[in-house]
Amino acid sequence: MSAGVGAGPEVVSGLGEDGDEVPEVVSAVTPATHEVSANLIFTADCLEPFAAFDELVPASESASESASVEVDGVGFDVEVYAQESGLRPRDGEGEVREFRVRFEEQGDGVGERSGAFHVAPRWPGMESKGDGPNPSTPDIEGVNVRVDASNLDLATYPELLRESVSAVGIDGSYFSDAKIHDYSNVFRFERYVRVKREKSEHLIGNGGPMQQIFERVRTASKFRELREDDRDLEGYHHRVRFDGSAAGRLLGGHELGKRIKHYHPEHPRDDEDDVLHHPKVGVSLQSALTDETVRWADRDGLRQECDELLLNLLSWAGLSTRAGETFVSDAYFEASESAQEVRLVENPLPEIKRKQEATVVDGLTANPDLNESDRDVLDVLADGGTATASVEELSNDVEYSERTVYRVLSRLSELLSVDEGRVRFASEFIQQTVRTTLSDAKEAIESFGGSGRSETSPFAKWANAHGVEVRDAVDVKLALRFGRVPSSADLSAILREGLRKWVASGRDAREFKIGKAQYRQDGYANVRAPIFRD
Repeated sequence: MSAGVGAGPEVVSGLGEDGDEVPEVVSAVTPATHEVSANLIFTADCLEPFAAFDELVPASESASESASVEVDGVGFDVEVYAQESGLRPRDGEGEVREFRVRFEEQGDGVGERSGAFHVAPRWPGMESKGDGPNPSTPDIEGVNVRVDASNLDLATYPELLRESVSAVGIDGSYFSDAKIHDYSNVFRFERYVRVKREKSEHLIGNGGPMQQIFERVRTASKFRELREDDRDLEGYHHRVRFDGSAAGRLLGGHELGKRIKHYHPEHPRDDEDDVLHHPKVGVSLQSALTDETVRWADRDGLRQECDELLLNLLSWAGLSTRAGETFVSDAYFEASESAQEVRLVENPLPEIKRKQEATVVDGLTANPDLNESDRDVLDVLADGGTATASVEELSNDVEYSERTVYRVLSRLSELLSVDEGRVRFASEFIQQTVRTTLSDAKEAIESFGGSGRSETSPFAKWANAHGVEVRDAVDVKLALRFGRVPSSADLSAILREGLRKWVASGRDAREFKIGKAQYRQDGYANVRAPIFRD
């Protein structure tokens, strides 16, 4: 953790990508649930619950039933109404209706502890009206209750559904916890804290953990995104998204694609005493970046992954995860701490950076197989800020066949990956490091030419023609690194030509002779040092 920003909690377990760290009980703030979307599926009573809704609400879209209910001591206003469905009737006659159960907490001054249950029928072979795609439904018969709501714990929704329908005359036992089908799932879920504005600056911008995660954490080639919107104030809306493989690299055992978001309300507040002056920091599930459906039965694991990443993110930014120093309470988040199981680990990002730097060094300098085509492909991808290109585009840009490009990708698999025909660097950080390394190599070549310009220096032209990397080494002034040298090539003759070009560029012949050359020929890696004996 960074020093001097916040005391922070003691790190109680170490990072191990393949390890099995055991959470410890520590005192830390508890994040609050923000947005939720889920499908609760009930099949035990087939279509009886849906028929009860159909009977309750007359055949008019404007008709509705209202009631008040109480769940865990909190009152809610409830309204039930019908809406048109896009489904073709099962028997081919009449029209299918669907139903909404809207709810809002009574006396909620903010008005955001609210949402709706969308009740729709499910049966095998369902079809849509018109030209729309048919629903993709498993072989079940029953009702699907879609939940779209905010600021209530996941466990509250089934009970709120039962209480709401019971209050308008529908048997709530249709929706008992025991009848929730295994196919039920969660596809949107966010946990958040509200952080003091002056503290939250450590999370965003250059050097912050959000940007570092985007730059350094390698994904399984599916998707990464960084968005930094500072149009109204710094940190107005920043987010980073990544897939499940990247989540596992950050915290061992995590499997869910996620989004980290730092955001202010649409109209930020200038008054420091206004709660909305301070931004939210949230971690949410990204279903599209997660390989497996998150089942309702796995909701505790979902909450744990979000909470762990959120609390560790704060810790990696040097912020305390304890109440009082970092957080501000709002209508739905209470900035108090409690004893809970939470795994806090040492910041893995510096180690990820070190490993990726080593990967680049090995890929570019310690690889005797690296040749001109490898460098050309890397140069095109690294230059100009583009992160991806198709194999066809690369083939055209470097003027090699697509077959050659694919061989390059195979050799450089630690640096590059291919997903659906698009080539990308394994991470933004690797791209930046490759760009810098290639630039340094070019400067080294230019520095050995008398004119300082690679286009006109005879030696630089020779080095470019033979795909030679020119650099200083620890033990000698000049080190030449060739790629694979063809079996038929006379390396001594090539080096003698290089010596002539070196001298023609105004350099001392002895500097060349006492240098070393590394190359690969006939399957063997070789080092020639000195290059020539006097």
